[in-house]
Amino acid sequence: MNKNRSLSYYVTGVMALFVMAPSHSVAFQESFTHAPSGLSLNTEMGGLKMVKKMSYRDERLGVSYLYKDRNSNICSLYIYHAGYKDIKDGVKSKPVSQQFNNARIEIKSMANQGRYKLLSEVSTRKKRIKTKSGTIRYLWAMFEFEAYARARESHLLITARNGHFIKVRCTYLLDNATEGRKIFGKFSKDLSTALLRSSK
Repeated sequence: MNKNRSLSYYVTGVMALFVMAPSHSVAFQESFTHAPSGLSLNTEMGGLKMVKKMSYRDERLGVSYLYKDRNSNICSLYIYHAGYKDIKDGVKSKPVSQQFNNARIEIKSMANQGRYKLLSEVSTRKKRIKTKSGTIRYLWAMFEFEAYARARESHLLITARNGHFIKVRCTYLLDNATEGRKIFGKFSKDLSTALLRSSK
């Protein structure tokens, strides 16, 4: 397993824990800046509030933020560079494609480890999120799986901005998919607006 694949595996493992594990609410200001990238983000996006921040000892792994509500709707946001230099904005570069494919493979590995059951990759393609300020392009995949005896639907988004990879994982209960999809759409739009607002 190569170095970048190992880094991606570690981040994806933490991602899986964020998707499945409960957390306690933490008080944050309304907005904050990720200093290494200069990205200015909100502590509430898509109706979800940020409840946890995790900084990794290995600076290549960057930082992650957990957003959630009381109805098991969860979005995890990761900002990192994985040791790459001069990462190009958008989704056309090879490093972005590699990060996306690694994440897909390693999400599937969660099933092999028994963390997810009945895992299925439903769809994968490029996705454009339009906002009043412009458009952000992502690589997108959608999965269905079972965890804690409940069926879930989960979205993976990856793009690059300001020299960093932006990775999002949004998960909700499948029997609440109508609300969950709306939250995912709003979260991704709010995030895209923030990325455009703070682009270098």
